[in-house]
Amino acid sequence: LAFVAFQLVLWPLAVVETGVPVRRVLGDAGRALLRRPLQALALTLALAVVNAVGLAAAVLPFLTLTIAYSALAVARFALPPTLEAQD
Repeated sequence: LAFVAFQLVLWPLAVVETGVPVRRVLGDAGRALLRRPLQALALTLALAVVNAVGLAAAVLPFLTLTIAYSALAVARFALPPTLEAQD
């Protein structure tokens, strides 16, 4: 479960921080995870439930929606706020 939570934080950072060495991105992901461990665990469990429901429903559009929601939720959690969001 900790590995999944780390992956949820790592991939959005890896996409945003293109051109940054992998070790630095890994460190940033680890720090982000340690900064909010309970929230990361709650997000991981919530996304697991959402995706399990999508798989159980076995309806392609619903499954696509759950994957899109998961990506949006993880990006909102892992990425730093933009200047527009801070205003």
